[in-house]
Amino acid sequence: MISAEEQNDERSRELEQFSADQAKARSKKHEDEAYQKRALTYHQIDKEQEERRKIGEIEKEIQTDFLSEFFKGIHPTDLSEREREQLAKQENAEANEDNDDVDPNLPPIRRKAVLTTTFTPKPGNFNLPAREKEMKPVVHRPQLPVFTDDESKYQSVEYLSQRGDSSFKAKDFHNALEQYNSALSLDPRHTPSLLHRCVVHLSLSHWQNALEDALEIDKLLTDPDTAPSPNTPKVRSKNWARAALACNEMRRFEDALSYISRAIQLDPDNQEFLQQRTHYEANVTAQKVERAKAFGSSSTSESGGSIVAEHFSVT
Repeated sequence: MISAEEQNDERSRELEQFSADQAKARSKKHEDEAYQKRALTYHQIDKEQEERRKIGEIEKEIQTDFLSEFFKGIHPTDLSEREREQLAKQENAEANEDNDDVDPNLPPIRRKAVLTTTFTPKPGNFNLPAREKEMKPVVHRPQLPVFTDDESKYQSVEYLSQRGDSSFKAKDFHNALEQYNSALSLDPRHTPSLLHRCVVHLSLSHWQNALEDALEIDKLLTDPDTAPSPNTPKVRSKNWARAALACNEMRRFEDALSYISRAIQLDPDNQEFLQQRTHYEANVTAQKVERAKAFGSSSTSESGGSIVAEHFSVT
């Protein structure tokens, strides 16, 4: 047995469904009527435009026939100045009847032309960055050897290293890096270029590349064949300080402390190195406390941090 309350609920749902269906039917009917009205309006507009176009064509034909009949057999020299102006206007109108949208005050369209150009290939394959190749003038002498006297300097390690120094002084670090890379591609054991490239990597925040260059530099500085005789301890101490800075920025604080200690052994009176060692020791202590908290209470905390130090000059 269905209770009276359930019957009322069922009847209410049926009434709601019926009302919704009626609303959808009315909405559909209104949309169809609106679509038919729009279609009828567009059809009327197209029809009116077609009628106006036909009327315009008929008027042009009547005007053309009338003028042709009027000026038939009359030489232009026999006409008055006013009649010649009317004839010129009529001829211009006929010439421009296909270009009604063109402004009559504009100059006539220029004729099409085809320009043929030839390019002479640039001789040689210079060891130079791409941006510098475009700046260098093209030598149109295909009979010359691959490397002329002016171009042979780009095969010189010293010349490329000097160009890198100029770019570094101008704070164009990316171009300086390209110049030093070109010099080292010719001589990988060229110590000045490697020293300067390490500083460029620090300027560009390439910490890992700077550390790798610093380690390679120490090998060259301890090699009697490649080590410069004057100021070698001072150069080595600055090199270890750069390695310490790179490790500190990578949060390798213990390595940073080890490298700065080597720098102090070579230059014990350098106050800047002593201050950095104090800071690195604080970073090591803070990192140990942070790790103890992380493994002891499963919580992490940020401490220590990296220093913002000035880049060391290369001597």
